[in-house]
Order: sequence, then C-alpha cells, then structure tokens
Amino acid sequence: MSLWFSISNPISHGIAGKLLLLALTFGLALDAKLRVLPKLSSNNLWDMALHIIAVTFLSVGFVVLGLSFRLAWFA
Repeated sequence: MSLWFSISNPISHGIAGKLLLLALTFGLALDAKLRVLPKLSSNNLWDMALHIIAVTFLSVGFVVLGLSFRLAWFA
C-alpha cells in the first residue's frame, strides 16, 4: 500500500489518479446531497444538471484510467 503513492513507480500514477477521481466523485455526491437536493426545484435544476455532467466526465476518466491499466499505457 505504501507503493501506491510512490512517484518512481509508473503504476502508482494511475492508482493516484483513480483515487483522485473517486474523491472528486464522492465530493460531488456529498455536495449534491447536502446542498442541491434539499433545495431542488424547477428554478435551480441547472445546479443538478452541472453535477450530473461533472460525474459523467469523471466516469469517463475512470474508464480511460482503467483502460490504461489494461493496455499498459503507464509502462
């Protein structure tokens, strides 16, 4: 587990990237649950749409990083 954040290991860059994407996704979910959803109405629907768009881009990032592990782009 200590090698996950070692800069000298190329695989650790992918692991750190996945953990960063996970933290960002968690942060967006927490923000949506605590700030956006309690006040959601037809007037502020754009805030929820921005959260959905951001989570979609983060999900694509997860797929790209997963492919990079499979195809050994980090090696």
